[in-house]
Amino acid sequence: MENIALIGIDLGKNSFHIHCQDHRGKAVYRKKFTRPKLIEFLATCPATTIAMEACGGSHFMARKLAELGHFPKLISPQFVRPFVKSNKNDFVDAEAICEAASRPSMRFVQPRTESQQAMRALHRVRESLVQDKVKTTNQMHAFLLEFGISVPRGAAVISRLSTLLEDSSLPLYLSQLLLKLQQHYHYLVEQIKDLESQLKRKLDEDEVGQRLLSIPCVGTLTASTISTEIGDGKQYASSRDFAAATGLVPRQYSTGGRTTLLGISKRGNKKIRTLLVQCARVFIVCFGQQPAHINQGVPIQKSRRVQLGHRAAIYCRVSTADQSCERQEFDLRAFAGRAGYDVVGIFKETGSGTKLDRAERKKVLALAQSRQIDAILVTELSRWGRSTLDLLNTLRELENWKVSVIAMNGMAFDLSSPYGRMLATFLSGIAEFERDLISERVKSGLAVAKARGKRLGRQAGVRPKSDRLLPKVVAMRAEGRSYRWIARELGISKNTVADIVQRHRANA
Repeated sequence: MENIALIGIDLGKNSFHIHCQDHRGKAVYRKKFTRPKLIEFLATCPATTIAMEACGGSHFMARKLAELGHFPKLISPQFVRPFVKSNKNDFVDAEAICEAASRPSMRFVQPRTESQQAMRALHRVRESLVQDKVKTTNQMHAFLLEFGISVPRGAAVISRLSTLLEDSSLPLYLSQLLLKLQQHYHYLVEQIKDLESQLKRKLDEDEVGQRLLSIPCVGTLTASTISTEIGDGKQYASSRDFAAATGLVPRQYSTGGRTTLLGISKRGNKKIRTLLVQCARVFIVCFGQQPAHINQGVPIQKSRRVQLGHRAAIYCRVSTADQSCERQEFDLRAFAGRAGYDVVGIFKETGSGTKLDRAERKKVLALAQSRQIDAILVTELSRWGRSTLDLLNTLRELENWKVSVIAMNGMAFDLSSPYGRMLATFLSGIAEFERDLISERVKSGLAVAKARGKRLGRQAGVRPKSDRLLPKVVAMRAEGRSYRWIARELGISKNTVADIVQRHRANA
């Protein structure tokens, strides 16, 4: 066994499969062990690196191997999976663990101490009790509502239950059931208080936890959770690495030399991220109440901060080039200022509301999908689109992205509720009806004019748009620009550019 350089262990409840390899990566030994036999075998092996997946029982095994003089390494299962070849079995998994551990750039999980695991158990039991407490009150609300009794949200049902039972004619067995749920609620509250007192006592003995408590707006639960899950934090090279591991940095999607940053990645420990965000909110609310040396570096950030859920994009649309978006933009800017929205961008385009392929609207949808905005501001729903099917489809997409479309009168279209779906369907149907009605009127008017012998269309030789673009086209041609370049800049076809130049030469 002297030539063993790396051991991979596929952990189980009662059986353990090991894969041993030398310095060149060649397999030299593999075998299945029970837990006692595995400890005996590893106790006789010289000190070496032993890799395992970070799963149930892995932290205990890592501590045991460290006591035997080995160098345990824990790997997240998601990083092991790419190295599994062909079909899956326990020995193949152990070999894949060895392969992953041998990679120089591999990231490893810090083994937890006994104290950290015990504290983690306290946190998990407390979370379970809190969830059970919420379920209990929700269940009581539901039972009472079935009999026409409505109580405000939260724990108000607990304090008002005795009065409600006296004033109502509920069945006796239901009243007894509600009283039992009330007793269960009080029991859960006492259990949660007891666990929180234990966490506080443990935190008083924890040096890392005491340092965390010295940070403004960090409380007992946050400090205890970070100390339990992260430890002293020495596994991170810098604080930026900790923020990235917690999912508080932008998700990157870059290609072709172009850097694209999206919303926060939300990877890693959700509980820590939730607690840190809550601490940041408390800090913003309590700004100015902190010591002077803390407040000095914050005024710029505070003055520029945007209220959560108040990032908006302004979308303006007109149907023809003869119209202008200036009025819509002016009104929407004023509305955004009154409503407290921070305008991320203003998107204006010319085109029919029936057309789905609109470049500026696609840009707005891209911002919504990447969570860079929380609302889209329009003067009226028909500006976003006049097709009922298209409106409902895009509104459903925006609902999934937690982005709302808000008209200038403050009306928000929320498809998560039956009322919101009904309202959006009704208004989009009116917009489509209005579009069809205008179309029928135009067709009818043209038919009557044609029957009277009136010549339809513009006069021969009159090209308003081409005449308007003529000076720009001539100036660009004088600079040596190509037809293709001019067409791309002015948003017209290459043939239109050629026709304008040809008519200019003929009239010169």
